[in-house]
Amino acid sequence: MASPVPGNTLRVLLSELTVAEEDWSSVRRLQRTLKRHRQTGDPRLEITGDYTDETDVAVRTCQRRRRLGNDPVGQSSVGPRQAVHRFGVTNLIVNDL
Repeated sequence: MASPVPGNTLRVLLSELTVAEEDWSSVRRLQRTLKRHRQTGDPRLEITGDYTDETDVAVRTCQRRRRLGNDPVGQSSVGPRQAVHRFGVTNLIVNDL
């Protein structure tokens, strides 16, 4: 598990974007972008900062739609390619895996 970074509201740490992580700003940013691009039939997401089952489903759905991976149920994570797809090319994505 990654250590929290005080004031870390803009950076996206890939180590935080995995199932069962809790109360992370990176997960909140992920949930916001997943919610913003939600399609009919996609799970409803609350912005909690917790990588919930609903977040897992939304991440895996995005992976399938965009051919960005095929993580097993309950074991999803956001890798570098999916992060760029979700957040754009930015120096704020930190690949700390």
